[in-house]
Amino acid sequence: MKRFIVLVVLFALVIPQVYGMGFEIAQKGVKVGINLANASGETADPGPGIDKVSKTKFGVGGYAVFEMNEMFTLMPELWIIGRGVGYEGTGFEATYSATYLEIPVLVRYHPLPDNDFNPNIFVGPVIGMNFGSKGKIDLGAFGSSEGKIQNVSFFQLGLSFGAGGQYEFMNGFLVFDVRYYMGLTNLASTPSDSDIANAGADDIYIYDTDAQGNIKDVDTKNTGIMISVGYAF
Repeated sequence: MKRFIVLVVLFALVIPQVYGMGFEIAQKGVKVGINLANASGETADPGPGIDKVSKTKFGVGGYAVFEMNEMFTLMPELWIIGRGVGYEGTGFEATYSATYLEIPVLVRYHPLPDNDFNPNIFVGPVIGMNFGSKGKIDLGAFGSSEGKIQNVSFFQLGLSFGAGGQYEFMNGFLVFDVRYYMGLTNLASTPSDSDIANAGADDIYIYDTDAQGNIKDVDTKNTGIMISVGYAF
């Protein structure tokens, strides 16, 4: 609950700053989305005989649009969104799942602002806060384990870019977009030897080791392709 309050406060601080720049609010709206979540980085790469697979997650959010001029708008958003990744091999399956509260602040370019169909392309930074995470490892006949991932980072920073559009509908607009999310910071910190040695049966850590069995620095970032639809008024 504290994490939710912190991010809502951050979002609330963004809006007055935009007003202070002299931009006029043009729209407010809500969105829902399907996120094909994945992960990148050395730690995220599977070993021989194991496939990395995307996981279908969902998101819901709200946003405001500020008109900078006829061709450009600024769109801060607030999302609750699922992220994760999966691994599959012979007699092996593992998943990482997490829920984030995220604030993207997107600059949108509108090449045809006066059309009934108003397309746009956009890019901007994303601030995220982990709201909960879990992992599951299934070794088939050798058993399985499931629990909280202990070393997921509290904050993450990313970049989103994509394209979308809107149609006039009744007294508002139907909106949609497709975007790619690229994590810029690691989704997990590097655990210590004592963290691993003292881990409980339900404690799960994201990490990798070198040929000598030493824990390597974690290098793994959230990625994802999201398709969203919504309504603006």
